[in-house]
Amino acid sequence: MRMIWLLVPFLLVIIACSSEVGSEMNPDMLDEEVDFPYAIPELDDYLITAVDVAPRHGTAERVDLYYVHEEEVGRNRQLMEMEEGFEAEFDIRRVYGPYDDFSEFSLVMIQSPEPFHEPYKNEVEVDGQMFQYTISASGEKGMLTFQTAKDGIYLDVSIKQEEDHMPESEVIEKISRFYSEFADQFE
Repeated sequence: MRMIWLLVPFLLVIIACSSEVGSEMNPDMLDEEVDFPYAIPELDDYLITAVDVAPRHGTAERVDLYYVHEEEVGRNRQLMEMEEGFEAEFDIRRVYGPYDDFSEFSLVMIQSPEPFHEPYKNEVEVDGQMFQYTISASGEKGMLTFQTAKDGIYLDVSIKQEEDHMPESEVIEKISRFYSEFADQFE
């Protein structure tokens, strides 16, 4: 009997930790916040860690989805202080965020009913669709960011990379892989 009581706290810790890794996303969670079509795509090997709408007050003009690669979940936990002030600085409202303590994201997807003000200069055709893209430095790593439109929604997707440069063939492969994974979830 004593052995069972010793195991109970251990089992509770395991249950609590295992529930931390998966997110309970309601795909219709923004219906009261956003009055344009949107999607909350699930991506293989990525966990949604936050959902923001902007601007902070009034009618939402965009939805920002933040993902972290599952391998980074255990290694990337940092204090919430790293993100304090983001909501005011970027004029956003946090709608979902059980993982507020992530200061770095592996992938960010922005959705808007309006075109983005500054499309990227590089352009490539992937699977019959045009994408504007840029590759930039982001801290010690690179960032591939591409824009396109899907069913009247404009998308801006940023993916953290190991390098801040890549050949066009790799850009095409990366865009194709991610776009094909989430595109059908917009219908």
